[in-house]
Amino acid sequence: MEFRQIRNPIVFVVLYTAVFLCSSVQGMTFLGEPAADMPKGRWSIGVSYSSSNMDLEAGGEARMTWIILTGNREVIDIYKHQFAITGLSIYNKYGTVGYGLTDNISLSFSLGETCTKWQNSASTKPFVGFGAKITFFEKKRLKFGAIANFSWLRAEFEKVSVYPDDLALAQVTSQGKLSLFEFTSVIGPSYQVNNRFSIYGGPFITIRQGDFILKESSDYIYRLVYAADRSIRGCEASYDLDQTAVWGGLIGAKIKISDDSFFNIEYKHASASYGLYLNINLRL
Repeated sequence: MEFRQIRNPIVFVVLYTAVFLCSSVQGMTFLGEPAADMPKGRWSIGVSYSSSNMDLEAGGEARMTWIILTGNREVIDIYKHQFAITGLSIYNKYGTVGYGLTDNISLSFSLGETCTKWQNSASTKPFVGFGAKITFFEKKRLKFGAIANFSWLRAEFEKVSVYPDDLALAQVTSQGKLSLFEFTSVIGPSYQVNNRFSIYGGPFITIRQGDFILKESSDYIYRLVYAADRSIRGCEASYDLDQTAVWGGLIGAKIKISDDSFFNIEYKHASASYGLYLNINLRL
């Protein structure tokens, strides 16, 4: 009977904490089985594709610059404003380099591009991710472990509108800049059904932080909106996207193509987000 257990769990606690702190400085990404997947000293390369959808809550201030038609004076009003970014679609294509730090701890770094779509606007920008995996124990065909992963993306939207009808800003469209950081941790088992097929899953927790900036040039008017003797000259708004912890579930399958190549497919679902993920990985 083979039984393997980490000798120094403090190592993973340090890595876990480091990843968590870095995440406060992005969407949802491929995670893989919740256990170390590289032997000590081995490298791997892989490519991944993901399609995910999420809703975010935003809250902040909108600063509105008005032109007073009588006297041609400028006045700035500040509105407290909250809104939901619903149906945010994220498509990631990226490559990953992995390394087996020990037989029970593996690290990965991802770099690629993300296409973000919202309100008929689309943006393609760089995507960056980092992850750490640990195996708590392994017994015959069963593994039990955890993953700590964070990622970052940004997007620029040419034309969006977020203001409610009860504000004079309702008809204004703006350029939007989104920056989103995401930390995800999952813990669970993986089971080797046979020599070529494994299944895995478990609960996960995701924490997202970011900001959403809307800005109009004071020298350019998208639309004039008259309110009594005023017209809108420009607007600038800043919103925080800090989210409370979101819980969800992960299920996936790993297929062995050859001794050193693997294919993964997985699905993640939470209350305000879901995604499908594909990955091909090659050990060097």
